[in-house]
Amino acid sequence: MSIDPGCWEKRNLSGRDYILYCPSGCTQLVLYLHDTAITPHWLEKPWQTMLEKHSFGCLIPIDKMSWWTNQIRPHEEESTENWLIQKLLPSVEAELQSFALAPVHWALLGNEMGGAGILRIGYKYAQKFHVLAALSPTIDAYQLFNDPQFGLNQLYPNAEALRQDSPLQWLKPFSTPRYQWVGTDPLDSFWADGAQRLKTKLSASGVRATLDLETTANGHRANYFRKQLPTVGQFLSDSLHQVALSVE
Repeated sequence: MSIDPGCWEKRNLSGRDYILYCPSGCTQLVLYLHDTAITPHWLEKPWQTMLEKHSFGCLIPIDKMSWWTNQIRPHEEESTENWLIQKLLPSVEAELQSFALAPVHWALLGNEMGGAGILRIGYKYAQKFHVLAALSPTIDAYQLFNDPQFGLNQLYPNAEALRQDSPLQWLKPFSTPRYQWVGTDPLDSFWADGAQRLKTKLSASGVRATLDLETTANGHRANYFRKQLPTVGQFLSDSLHQVALSVE
């Protein structure tokens, strides 16, 4: 199936769903990883405004409770991370190249579960991804290990193994995305501590990043995402512009 410029398409690759939006001439794409509830922020006005203002395309994999890791769930043969990095992104990039729209510059954006996924993937594949933004990242997801509704006990043998796979463990000072934005509502008591520890490690490692741990939406994560999206969109756009200049 070829891209229909300007349209949203729901597709499937290797048994997994994803959504693609690619306006004509687009070379800047946002890879968005969603939260555990698969909140459809991409259908809301703030998201549409961001795409229109910055001429972004976007790619949205749909995969509930995958936690965007390289762990393989029961009854599956491939991890979500491997599918994403080894299959989905190359497939989309190849299709864009066939329309002479390359090079493609990716910006990573994630919320809650997806925010932690974005950080982990960004840190693991820093040579490929130079721009990321994580909102309310679930850095301390190991605290949810014993809650069966989140499915983490199907991905990891124990909470410590999960903690060892957290974004904090993948952060390497000499190999990290050049442009990072991380934000958490200080009234979000469950995830604020992890964001503070990330801030401390980034600072101690000498890694440049933009962090907003002050803006609040009274602890309501969905409203926090909507409130911060204009700021995040501008950050992604400005950062992608710098990346494009550096490769010219």
